[in-house]
Amino acid sequence: SALLRFRKNDRYTSIAIYAFIVLALIMLAVVVCINLPYFFGILRNFFTVMRPLLIGLAIAYICNPLLRRIERAFSRRLGRRYAKLCRILSLFVTYLTLLLIIALILLMIIPQIANNYQDFYKNINMYISLLVERIDAWLAESSLFGGGHSLSELLSSKQFSEALQSFMNSVTSALGAFSVQFLAMVGNVLLGVFLSFYVLLFKEY
Repeated sequence: SALLRFRKNDRYTSIAIYAFIVLALIMLAVVVCINLPYFFGILRNFFTVMRPLLIGLAIAYICNPLLRRIERAFSRRLGRRYAKLCRILSLFVTYLTLLLIIALILLMIIPQIANNYQDFYKNINMYISLLVERIDAWLAESSLFGGGHSLSELLSSKQFSEALQSFMNSVTSALGAFSVQFLAMVGNVLLGVFLSFYVLLFKEY
């Protein structure tokens, strides 16, 4: 009877523990929902700090199959006792291959971009004329600037000068922010490549 009582108490204890865990999870969910911006800020900062490591792990994962093939080829020629040398040589060949692939992709993309730019530059006068005609037609019908204006009149107006100045300030700020983000991205990628090199260098042979 004492054993049955102990088992019954043990069951109630398990139920109490599960109820406490469920209640704690509900309270945690409520706290998270109330402070969503704060927790999102923490997650954003965490992923910002961890971004180079995540990039490095992704690069290491992509390069690993090629590295293993090249390393086996070196091992057959040099032997297992030169495993460290085989790993280093394989890493250099792997990253050189990756750089060549990226260079080939850029060589295929850049000429197309250059051709499109040349076509646009040749026809720029026609594009400008069409744009001016469209804008004149829109200004003649629009009540935004009083109606009945042409583009040349609008360009000389004070209202347009103020709007243009505001727009240029916004563009300058956006370009500055983009430059900072771009440099940060380049830095993260370079650091990720460096980390991926060490991940692959010291992984299990």
